[in-house]
Amino acid sequence: MMQASGNVDVISYNILMKQYVGEGGNLRAAEALLEEMRRSGFKPNISTYNSMLGGAVAAGDLHRAWRTIDMMEASSGPGVDAYTITILCKGYKRERQVMDVRTFDRILALIRFYSVKVDDVLVNLALEACVSLRDEKRLIAALETFRKSGWKTSQQCAMHTYGLLIKAYGQSHQLDMAWNSWNEVTCDKGLVPTEQLYGQMIDVLVTNDRLGDALVLFEGMKETYGDHMDSRGFAVAYAMIIKGYAQRKECPQAMRCYEEMRLHKANIGLVVFNTLIDACSRVGDMGNAARLFRDMMDAQCPPDLITYSTLIKGYCVRDELSEAMELFSLMRRKGIKPDSILFNSILDGCAKKQIPHLCEQVIKDM
Repeated sequence: MMQASGNVDVISYNILMKQYVGEGGNLRAAEALLEEMRRSGFKPNISTYNSMLGGAVAAGDLHRAWRTIDMMEASSGPGVDAYTITILCKGYKRERQVMDVRTFDRILALIRFYSVKVDDVLVNLALEACVSLRDEKRLIAALETFRKSGWKTSQQCAMHTYGLLIKAYGQSHQLDMAWNSWNEVTCDKGLVPTEQLYGQMIDVLVTNDRLGDALVLFEGMKETYGDHMDSRGFAVAYAMIIKGYAQRKECPQAMRCYEEMRLHKANIGLVVFNTLIDACSRVGDMGNAARLFRDMMDAQCPPDLITYSTLIKGYCVRDELSEAMELFSLMRRKGIKPDSILFNSILDGCAKKQIPHLCEQVIKDM
């Protein structure tokens, strides 16, 4: 009816395009509409292509999404804008696909070439990609690209963005830059860090072998949020501190942290239990390791392959083969399949005890 009356324009086509690419969208129909638009003498604009891009991303078709970008970049295309880049980055996040280096570089190139004005949403998506890539050079390139597009941490950076920056700097071992971001929040802006930001900075410090600094920061976290020590944020922070002690084989200190967690009724998950059991096993403290295993059962936190492997290896190192074999049998009854590392630990224990028939049985099981 609109066509018959001569009232169709680009906006009309764009509205229809959004219908085609909406929930359960028909991407072929959308592409046919694009061709009809051109034949009718209408030039698709950025809104037209962004709708198509959103449809491709919603369908999980990243290949088609990039074909849409190619059309936007063609000589007759309108180019891209910030919304285009945001849709594309969200597509990778939604599909849980890690951007490869080539994809990340092209996205940065699009931002630079079209002078895209980035916002916190786009910066966060790009920083998450940097964290996945673990690439210091590309982190530096991304931050420089954002700076040139007018984005400044001091004016626009939200707490979540600071957390991503600190994590990215920590991964690339730029500890001074991580501290700069932390100080910008706490000193320059005078803000109170969230539990999540505390946890992120503590993680970075532990990962970069700065346990002493992490402990000082953790005490500050307790002073700030001492009434909420049963929160998820504290559970994460405790896990990081325990990891730091475990790396240094300082088992008593790690166990003290564990007792603190129990005292404050913090949620103790599988990772914390496994870290503690590993710390005890490494120093031959199988008494505490066994106690932690029992605590896991009482807390209804099912042990996994890592738990059993760590304990069994610890027993084998201590020549306590009967305890190792008892756990091995329990694990098999629970339906957990041993891997080659675990089998080799048991074989090593059997060899030390000089029990050839048991070695043969283990090899048969393998």
